[in-house]
Amino acid sequence: MHGSELVGLLAPRHRRPLPFVVTRRTLFHHRDETVAVAARRLGSVPEPLTEAWIEAMAEIAASRTVADGVSLVLEYRVTGGPTWHLAVAAGKIRVVTGAADDPDVSFHADWATALAMADGSLDPLRAVIDGDLLLHGDPRSLVMARDLLDDVGDLFANC
Repeated sequence: MHGSELVGLLAPRHRRPLPFVVTRRTLFHHRDETVAVAARRLGSVPEPLTEAWIEAMAEIAASRTVADGVSLVLEYRVTGGPTWHLAVAAGKIRVVTGAADDPDVSFHADWATALAMADGSLDPLRAVIDGDLLLHGDPRSLVMARDLLDDVGDLFANC
């Protein structure tokens, strides 16, 4: 994989992607972020990086189907916080608490970095460049699943 492909993969996009993968910096993102923050203050959206937050993503993911033949496992590890993974297989999306058996890509960050990415105040590309977000595995799988990741990210826009 060329550096430009990885940068393109992690660069801000016009649609809201998965937490930890990318954040976009547009007026719409700001509006969505403001709505999510206000909802959290009112108690209708779980705080990021909590069990309730992961469960909310799991519930949203369970309502969505994807094309058969698509498979991807992404693992998220937060130092001093939760580990969870997103699995796409057999036309279904699952978000599961705990480590994945064999993730395609695993993202590792400390608590402060993960929280900043989850609330949209830190661009994951900046976190990768600064060495605060580490990727393990084959990032080409992210490039191949880019459209899927955009769609899934849209699902989690207000989590």
